[in-house]
Amino acid sequence: MMGADDDTGVCGFLWPTCSRLVRCHSSDNSCRQPNTICVHHPQCDDFPICYPVTMIDYKMCPPMKNKSILKWKQNAMTVAGGNGAGQELNQLNRPVGIFIDERKNIFIADSENHRIVEWKYNGKEGQIIAGGNWQGNQTNQLNEPTDVVVDQESHLIIIADGSNRRLGNG
Repeated sequence: MMGADDDTGVCGFLWPTCSRLVRCHSSDNSCRQPNTICVHHPQCDDFPICYPVTMIDYKMCPPMKNKSILKWKQNAMTVAGGNGAGQELNQLNRPVGIFIDERKNIFIADSENHRIVEWKYNGKEGQIIAGGNWQGNQTNQLNEPTDVVVDQESHLIIIADGSNRRLGNG
Protein backbone atom coordinates (compact mmCIF):
# COMPACT_ATOMS: atom_id res chain seq x y z
CA MET A 1 0.00 0.00 0.00
CA MET A 2 1.41 3.40 -0.95
CA GLY A 3 0.15 6.91 -0.47
CA ALA A 4 1.20 10.36 -1.63
CA ASP A 5 1.53 13.57 0.36
CA ASP A 6 -0.46 16.55 -0.85
CA ASP A 7 2.66 18.29 -2.18
CA THR A 8 3.95 15.26 -4.11
CA GLY A 9 3.34 14.69 -7.80
CA VAL A 10 3.91 11.80 -10.16
CA CYS A 11 4.15 11.80 -13.91
CA GLY A 12 3.14 9.00 -16.23
CA PHE A 13 0.86 7.80 -18.96
CA LEU A 14 -2.85 7.06 -18.59
CA TRP A 15 -3.18 4.01 -20.83
CA PRO A 16 -6.12 2.38 -19.03
CA THR A 17 -9.31 4.37 -19.00
CA CYS A 18 -10.34 5.98 -15.74
CA SER A 19 -13.19 3.51 -15.33
CA ARG A 20 -10.64 0.70 -15.06
CA LEU A 21 -8.82 2.36 -12.15
CA VAL A 22 -9.97 1.97 -8.55
CA ARG A 23 -10.77 5.00 -6.41
CA CYS A 24 -8.65 5.60 -3.33
CA HIS A 25 -10.04 4.67 0.08
CA SER A 26 -12.20 7.65 1.07
CA SER A 27 -11.20 7.92 4.73
CA ASP A 28 -7.47 8.38 4.22
CA ASN A 29 -6.83 8.47 0.43
CA SER A 30 -4.89 5.22 0.59
CA CYS A 31 -4.77 2.35 -1.88
CA ARG A 32 -5.44 -1.24 -0.89
CA GLN A 33 -4.06 -2.61 -4.16
CA PRO A 34 -0.34 -3.47 -4.15
CA ASN A 35 2.05 -1.28 -6.18
CA THR A 36 -0.33 1.67 -6.50
CA ILE A 37 -0.28 5.25 -5.28
CA CYS A 38 -3.23 7.57 -4.65
CA VAL A 39 -3.24 10.54 -7.07
CA HIS A 40 -5.64 13.17 -8.39
CA HIS A 41 -5.59 12.68 -12.16
CA PRO A 42 -7.05 15.55 -14.25
CA GLN A 43 -8.36 13.14 -16.90
CA CYS A 44 -10.31 11.24 -14.22
CA ASP A 45 -12.39 14.23 -13.08
CA ASP A 46 -9.71 14.88 -10.45
CA PHE A 47 -11.06 12.08 -8.23
CA PRO A 48 -8.45 10.34 -6.08
CA ILE A 49 -7.56 7.13 -7.95
CA CYS A 50 -5.10 4.32 -7.30
CA TYR A 51 -2.47 4.78 -10.00
CA PRO A 52 -0.15 1.85 -10.88
CA VAL A 53 3.43 2.62 -9.86
CA THR A 54 4.65 0.76 -12.97
CA MET A 55 3.11 3.50 -15.12
CA ILE A 56 5.12 6.30 -13.50
CA ASP A 57 7.84 7.48 -15.88
CA TYR A 58 10.77 9.09 -14.07
CA LYS A 59 12.73 9.46 -17.34
CA MET A 60 9.96 11.57 -18.80
CA CYS A 61 9.45 13.60 -15.61
CA PRO A 62 12.44 13.29 -13.28
CA PRO A 63 12.02 14.37 -9.64
CA MET A 64 12.74 18.05 -9.05
CA LYS A 65 15.67 18.86 -6.78
CA ASN A 66 14.42 22.21 -5.53
CA LYS A 67 10.95 23.25 -4.53
CA SER A 68 10.36 26.62 -6.16
CA ILE A 69 7.15 28.53 -5.67
CA LEU A 70 5.86 29.79 -8.99
CA LYS A 71 3.26 32.53 -9.28
CA TRP A 72 1.27 33.82 -12.19
CA LYS A 73 -1.27 36.51 -12.82
CA GLN A 74 -4.85 35.35 -12.82
CA ASN A 75 -6.26 37.23 -15.78
CA ALA A 76 -6.67 34.31 -18.14
CA MET A 77 -8.57 34.49 -21.38
CA THR A 78 -10.12 31.73 -23.45
CA VAL A 79 -8.11 31.10 -26.60
CA ALA A 80 -9.89 28.00 -27.93
CA GLY A 81 -13.34 26.55 -27.35
CA GLY A 82 -15.40 28.23 -24.65
CA ASN A 83 -18.69 27.59 -26.41
CA GLY A 84 -19.73 24.54 -24.42
CA ALA A 85 -18.92 20.93 -25.17
CA GLY A 86 -19.71 19.96 -28.73
CA GLN A 87 -18.39 19.03 -32.13
CA GLU A 88 -18.67 22.32 -34.02
CA LEU A 89 -15.38 23.95 -35.05
CA ASN A 90 -15.72 26.56 -32.29
CA GLN A 91 -16.26 23.86 -29.65
CA LEU A 92 -14.17 21.20 -27.94
CA ASN A 93 -15.19 18.09 -26.04
CA ARG A 94 -12.66 16.99 -23.41
CA PRO A 95 -9.46 18.57 -24.72
CA VAL A 96 -6.62 16.71 -23.00
CA GLY A 97 -3.36 17.55 -24.77
CA ILE A 98 -2.07 20.69 -26.46
CA PHE A 99 0.97 21.84 -28.41
CA ILE A 100 1.76 25.48 -29.17
CA ASP A 101 4.01 26.18 -32.15
CA GLU A 102 6.37 29.10 -32.73
CA ARG A 103 3.57 31.10 -34.42
CA LYS A 104 1.36 30.68 -31.31
CA ASN A 105 -1.00 28.30 -33.12
CA ILE A 106 -2.51 25.73 -30.75
CA PHE A 107 -2.87 22.06 -31.66
CA ILE A 108 -5.45 20.33 -29.46
CA ALA A 109 -6.13 16.64 -28.84
CA ASP A 110 -9.93 16.93 -28.73
CA SER A 111 -10.45 13.52 -27.14
CA GLU A 112 -14.22 13.00 -27.12
CA ASN A 113 -14.52 14.37 -30.67
CA HIS A 114 -11.80 11.92 -31.78
CA ARG A 115 -9.84 14.58 -33.62
CA ILE A 116 -6.84 16.90 -33.59
CA VAL A 117 -7.79 20.54 -34.10
CA GLU A 118 -5.49 23.43 -35.00
CA TRP A 119 -6.50 26.88 -33.74
CA LYS A 120 -4.62 29.66 -35.50
CA TYR A 121 -3.40 32.50 -33.30
CA ASN A 122 -6.40 34.78 -32.52
CA GLY A 123 -8.69 32.42 -34.46
CA LYS A 124 -12.40 32.12 -33.72
CA GLU A 125 -12.63 28.43 -34.63
CA GLY A 126 -10.39 25.48 -35.25
CA GLN A 127 -9.53 23.41 -38.28
CA ILE A 128 -9.53 19.60 -38.14
CA ILE A 129 -6.10 18.30 -39.14
CA ALA A 130 -6.48 14.63 -38.12
CA GLY A 131 -9.41 12.37 -37.33
CA GLY A 132 -12.85 13.93 -37.18
CA ASN A 133 -14.38 10.89 -38.91
CA TRP A 134 -15.93 9.59 -35.68
CA GLN A 135 -14.08 7.15 -33.49
CA GLY A 136 -12.40 4.15 -35.04
CA ASN A 137 -9.13 2.47 -35.87
CA GLN A 138 -8.87 3.23 -39.58
CA THR A 139 -6.01 5.45 -40.80
CA ASN A 140 -8.38 8.44 -41.09
CA GLN A 141 -9.88 7.91 -37.62
CA LEU A 142 -8.78 8.43 -34.02
CA ASN A 143 -10.15 7.01 -30.80
CA GLU A 144 -9.80 9.39 -27.84
CA PRO A 145 -6.46 11.01 -28.75
CA THR A 146 -4.59 12.16 -25.65
CA ASP A 147 -1.73 14.29 -26.97
CA VAL A 148 -0.21 15.90 -30.03
CA VAL A 149 3.30 17.13 -30.83
CA VAL A 150 4.39 18.98 -33.98
CA ASP A 151 7.96 18.73 -35.26
CA GLN A 152 8.20 22.22 -36.69
CA GLU A 153 11.28 21.49 -38.81
CA SER A 154 9.83 18.51 -40.67
CA HIS A 155 6.16 19.56 -40.23
CA LEU A 156 5.50 16.08 -38.84
CA ILE A 157 2.51 15.71 -36.51
CA ILE A 158 2.79 12.97 -33.87
CA ILE A 159 -0.44 11.86 -32.22
CA ALA A 160 -0.95 9.68 -29.14
CA ASP A 161 -4.14 7.86 -30.15
CA GLY A 162 -5.14 6.76 -26.65
CA SER A 163 -7.86 4.13 -26.96
CA ASN A 164 -6.32 2.68 -30.14
CA ARG A 165 -3.07 2.35 -28.19
CA ARG A 166 -1.01 3.60 -31.09
CA LEU A 167 1.20 6.51 -32.05
CA GLY A 168 0.59 7.97 -35.47
CA ASN A 169 2.35 10.53 -37.59
CA GLY A 170 1.63 12.31 -40.78
